[in-house]
Amino acid sequence: MVHASGSRSWVLRYTIGGIRRDMGLGSFDDVSLASARETARTARATIVTGIDPIQQRKAARSALIADMATALTFSECATKYMEAHESGW
Repeated sequence: MVHASGSRSWVLRYTIGGIRRDMGLGSFDDVSLASARETARTARATIVTGIDPIQQRKAARSALIADMATALTFSECATKYMEAHESGW
């Protein structure tokens, strides 16, 4: 797909549930044709099973963000470590 700005990207167009979707596969400069084809092949296999790959990608991204939000920061880990070992110092 060539955008109005002149940038080019790989796009997979598909229909699921009667709705046409365009799934971006990456920038023309960053993603090779072979890689774009492999990603499209994987997405088509997902579509055949009735799962929307765009929704699947969004769900995975949301899960990652939720996991990162619950992760401890270095400061929190250091504080907990010091509190746990303070009696031995």
